[in-house]
Amino acid sequence: MSLLIKEKLKEAYEKFPYETHQLFLRNYLPITIDPFSLNESKVLETYSAKYINDEIKLEEDMFDKNVFLNLYFTQNNAKKFILNGDSKFERKYEHGGGFLSKIINIENELTLYDSFLLSSAELASEVVVFYIKKGVKFNHLKKVEGTGNFLYNAYYFLEDNASVNVYSLTSGKMYVRERIYSFNKGSMSLFNAKIGYDLDDASLTDSTVITKLMAPKSTVFSYQKSIIRKYSKTIHKGLVLNTSDGVGGNSYIEQKALLLSKDASAQNIPGMELEINDIYAKHSAAVFPIDEDQMFYLMSRGLSRDDSVALLARNLLRDIREAFGLENE
Repeated sequence: MSLLIKEKLKEAYEKFPYETHQLFLRNYLPITIDPFSLNESKVLETYSAKYINDEIKLEEDMFDKNVFLNLYFTQNNAKKFILNGDSKFERKYEHGGGFLSKIINIENELTLYDSFLLSSAELASEVVVFYIKKGVKFNHLKKVEGTGNFLYNAYYFLEDNASVNVYSLTSGKMYVRERIYSFNKGSMSLFNAKIGYDLDDASLTDSTVITKLMAPKSTVFSYQKSIIRKYSKTIHKGLVLNTSDGVGGNSYIEQKALLLSKDASAQNIPGMELEINDIYAKHSAAVFPIDEDQMFYLMSRGLSRDDSVALLARNLLRDIREAFGLENE
């Protein structure tokens, strides 16, 4: 990559807004560190599948602040995987800034177990593009743990009759900027995302899920759930774009935030842009404190207040935790 292109990418990152959609322009949590001031460090990576070197082809729908950042540091290089069976990816981000870019082709029905460990207060950043082939069912289990600043962009491109289930669980103490996009380009395609955050005190979550129905009878479900502790703040943003080609589409957005402290705050922003009438679309959003009636019931059975709070909080993410086998923890 030429120096001129790198300079243009850096300029694009610095000038590009955190949000490009009108609905979200005034609602975001910016990162408080300058990525270009950090020393880049090597990320410890382990993959159960082989990869080749490739380049990410930036499409207009992929223009995003974090993508420009990653293209700059990875010099547009990406690891390209072609997966035919269950796989496991592990990454450990330590000191300095860590940047990774990936392209993943899903050829057969499979599950990808995807784990991140952050052990630095600096920066972990990843951009990944998934291509799900015709008629393929894909399960993506993503788990993020640790301390630091975490930037993540995932793009899912679905062909005819493709099915994607995403279960994501983020825990620890961190700033999180997460962007999940699905492009249902194939008819009868299904995208189902369940994104959960269980972060410690003084954490920030800026989460966006954008789904685009671009073919007949495609379906998208988006769930964002957060447990919000003392001095923490969460923003959930969800958007369904049902194009004129998405006849007979079905979409649902659900956002939930559980406040465990008076010093915690949350904002839910669901949105829909519907170009046609022949669709089914709905959304729900809620921000709520611990239910004292439920607390009374649990404490009357012998649980302490702290244990009761912990049980109710974990119950909010029960379906996501079950996907990781954590329901009995």
